[in-house]
Parts: sequence; structure tokens; C-alpha cells
Amino acid sequence: MFLSYNGNMTILNVIATSHGTDSVAGREAITLIREQIKFLLAQRNDGVEYRIHAAYVDVESPSVDDAAASLPNDEPCVIVPILLFSAQ
Repeated sequence: MFLSYNGNMTILNVIATSHGTDSVAGREAITLIREQIKFLLAQRNDGVEYRIHAAYVDVESPSVDDAAASLPNDEPCVIVPILLFSAQ
């Protein structure tokens, strides 16, 4: 993940979004990916506090809209798709 910012941002909310699944193994995989994102962003030395949030397109909640609406209006956010594949 490459993220570059040259402003004065101190907080960035990252809405890590997946499709959602009923599968226990699938949910565990998504949780692991989110944990890895959190770990990698914590390694950055750019003075930004990265806050990772879960959101789902379908099946699970919260929805992307609900996750974004729950954030403070004065804090920026980015929506990141974390797993794109063809469901079977």
C-alpha cells in the first residue's frame, strides 16, 4: 500500500471494505488482512494516526455508508477495497 500526503493531516480513517461473507474462514481472512493493514500503517513515520475501520458491501455490517457516517465530520477518510475476487 502506497500512501503519500504532504499536508498537515494528523488523522486518517481507513475504511477497509470487503464484500462480506457467511463463511467463518472468509471472515477470519478479512480480519487478518485488516490487521496487516493496521500493522503496516503503524510502521509509517509520517505523523499521521491511521484508524482502521471495517465496512462491507453486502452480507455483513456495517455498510460503507454507515461506517463513513459514523466518523467525525472533520476527520478525513479513505475507502480501501481489501479483497476483490469472484464469489462462487
